[in-house]
Amino acid sequence: MEGWCETSADRLLRSGLSPRQVGCETPAEPRRPLACRDALVRDRAGLPTVLSLAAAGVHYLFDGSRPLQIGAVSVFDFIVFVLVVGEELGWRGYALPLLLEQRSAVTSSLILGVLWGLWHLPTFLVPGTPQYGLSLPAFVLLTVEYSILMTWVYLHTKGSVLIATLFHGAINLSQGLFLGGIEGATRYWLLCVVHGVAAFVVAAFALGLNSLRKPAGRREAPLQAEDA
Repeated sequence: MEGWCETSADRLLRSGLSPRQVGCETPAEPRRPLACRDALVRDRAGLPTVLSLAAAGVHYLFDGSRPLQIGAVSVFDFIVFVLVVGEELGWRGYALPLLLEQRSAVTSSLILGVLWGLWHLPTFLVPGTPQYGLSLPAFVLLTVEYSILMTWVYLHTKGSVLIATLFHGAINLSQGLFLGGIEGATRYWLLCVVHGVAAFVVAAFALGLNSLRKPAGRREAPLQAEDA
């Protein structure tokens, strides 16, 4: 494990980021084997759960008559997770790198988020589907917010589609666990508020709202995004 840390630190130094920027210790500091492992994502891995809990807390704050309910993970949740793999191969595996070739991280996230939301349009129109009759505008706004957060994760994991897939899956699972007892439309708007705050902070301080479009011909490499 220590050898892995040293190799990763050397590779990051060659890329222009210091080990401290991603959470690894420098050689002069005491080395904790587990501290280096997954250092690029350890402070972001729990974000979907934190945001789902925050949405549940907001709901309880304004409607304390209904206690928080913990849902159960079903076979359907695992089927959805498998489908998420296919989605992320398209969204973060192909579309996002293509958008980043000519656009900033924020602009790319906005475009991809709208496309991502509209991709689910049939599930809002076909009776019997889980999203039938719910607010499509709220969902599209939510996928835009998801997209900003996931671009941030993507850029800080050297373009890892695997981490993006796990992050996406964590969003679905955490919401099923902590928000299952909340009515669908209310749940969407709660999530829009909570994720909107998180997405704004990430866009403003990590991705850079002051640079919605960058000069043509410059590709935004995952390791060159400003660390937050």
